[in-house]
Amino acid sequence: MSSIENLVDLFELAGKLKKTERTGWTTQRGIRKPESVADHSYRCAIMGLFLSNETRTDILRLVQMLLLHDLHESVIGDLDKPTKIRMGPERVRDIEDEAVSQVASALPDGLRREYASVWHEFMEGATPEAVLATDIDKLEMALQALEYQRQGYSREKLEEFWRHVDENIKTPVGQQILRALKKRRQA
Repeated sequence: MSSIENLVDLFELAGKLKKTERTGWTTQRGIRKPESVADHSYRCAIMGLFLSNETRTDILRLVQMLLLHDLHESVIGDLDKPTKIRMGPERVRDIEDEAVSQVASALPDGLRREYASVWHEFMEGATPEAVLATDIDKLEMALQALEYQRQGYSREKLEEFWRHVDENIKTPVGQQILRALKKRRQA
């Protein structure tokens, strides 16, 4: 099979994310017709595109992380928090690593290594780009919770998501955005 054929396979796999629901919204909060993983990744990438300038982070690396951070969910689906707790962190990481390998197998060697490198950098959280990407991943969830609240879903039902974001934001710009989102939540 040619490398173009392999890339087309990957593009089809990525397309599955358009129909993969973010399960935490449905299983934990009863949200009907929740956002897809692709919706989430797209807005994360947009946020990263503009926040990279505010933080002097490598725009390409940051946007790569945000576009790729959930690509493995095209293989395993979106595992919600209770599922991950039941499975345990080591088992979850093994499943995710296997899914990343499966996604990467469609790529030519250089791209395979690059994809794996970006994903592992994100998961390890040791670079400024990875820390910001993790904040953006959580901030996008808070923004989505705000939108669900505006659609009429119970503020109390969404509180756990806000608490999780509040406890985990590490960057100054992330803290600023969270304050702005909280202010909008009160309005």
